[in-house]
Amino acid sequence: METLDRLITAARAGGAIRRACLIGLTLLTGLAFGPARAGDDNYPSRSIDFIIPVPAGASVDTTSRFIGRALADVMGVTVVAQNIGGAAGGIGTAKLVRSAPDGYTMLLASNGVVAILPAINSNLGYDPIKDLVPVSQVMKYGLILVANPNAPFTDLQGLIAHAKANPGKVVFAHTGIGSVSHLATEQLKKMADIDIRQVPYVNASMGLTDLIAGRVMAYFFSPAEAVELGRDGRGRLLAISSTERIPLAPDVPTVSESGLPGFDITVAFNMYLPAKTPPAIVKKLEEFTRKATDSPTLKAALESRGVTVVGSTAEELVAITHKDIETYGKLLQDAGVEKK
Repeated sequence: METLDRLITAARAGGAIRRACLIGLTLLTGLAFGPARAGDDNYPSRSIDFIIPVPAGASVDTTSRFIGRALADVMGVTVVAQNIGGAAGGIGTAKLVRSAPDGYTMLLASNGVVAILPAINSNLGYDPIKDLVPVSQVMKYGLILVANPNAPFTDLQGLIAHAKANPGKVVFAHTGIGSVSHLATEQLKKMADIDIRQVPYVNASMGLTDLIAGRVMAYFFSPAEAVELGRDGRGRLLAISSTERIPLAPDVPTVSESGLPGFDITVAFNMYLPAKTPPAIVKKLEEFTRKATDSPTLKAALESRGVTVVGSTAEELVAITHKDIETYGKLLQDAGVEKK
């Protein structure tokens, strides 16, 4: 298996149920999923470290642990979850890069680790393109654009019209420069040709508080939390940033359906191994991952949180990564975000 940089070069040249007993939801760092299998000389023959590069207890941690359980089921070994948060996933990714390339340490990281961090941070200490081997895109989700319930519009076109009539007065929240919520806002601003203000928040909950209070008017938010806001009347759901509607919120149209065709900003989580991992092991893990993502239980559990299970091939992940690098890099450049 070629490393990601070589595969990207090749791509360019080529043109609602949940696990019983809440298995996978435990928030203790280092939780082990599944029984170990002894006496197997082939990969995997012992437990595997599963790096989740976010703090324990985060919503991404919860969904990632569903993946860990499903992998343990199909691999027949213990999968040990390790939460290594910090630097928007960079610290956990660095941990993977420094690990032995033997298939016994794997990483489930967002597309931001490869497509966004390198564009804004020159001190990562590793090259996400050269130092990571792609295995599979495991899951993805769009962000739902939520408006304050008292906003003077009920849909995306109404928001756009209001912004055009009040240039510089409509305020959007996002979770920091380079976050996917920031980039979704930048994409909307660009495609709709509207003049809006943006307020970055240290964490999502602070932005949510100000949205509910009316201090900001709109916010691209994670689907499960957004649906909850709409259900209890604290927010108005306008559109979702992905290309398809989701079962969790079937009545929420996509941004593309709402008058901005081609709009596609998606949070994705991909499986990686360190560079120099033997191709045979990479291929085996790809097969295990794709088998795990076929689980009806896993799909139902994640869809109940607004997450779509994917299970791509490594080659498909390369093409997806190439597209993300181009899309997010251009958005950051247009937004005037400089690399530090």
